[in-house]
Amino acid sequence: MSELIINPVNKEWLTGVLNSLGHTADEVAATLRAAGITGKRRNGVQCPTALYARAKAKERVPSASRVGVWVGWEAIWVRICRADRKDLVCVERPQAVSDFIEAFDSGSDYSDLLDDA
Repeated sequence: MSELIINPVNKEWLTGVLNSLGHTADEVAATLRAAGITGKRRNGVQCPTALYARAKAKERVPSASRVGVWVGWEAIWVRICRADRKDLVCVERPQAVSDFIEAFDSGSDYSDLLDDA
């Protein structure tokens, strides 16, 4: 019997997803690499961490008609739209994620995670 999840996207879930990326920028990059995630620099919707969170949200709520993720200066937002409800959750970026984003966006590190298409 599967468990009914009333609010599948909440702060605890999103914090767990972001913390699972790693405790350092290098660990975050390694997790993204292993997941096959690439993204664009200085793009809050198409950066690798946003795309990773989006993929995890889609796994969590396969019935979602839309999943949006935006990475801001200090926080990350996830919005899930389903036929019967919409959920929006926002949490502060963990330090390791912030360190990764800063290095990735500056172009100084992790160029292998750049989607230049």
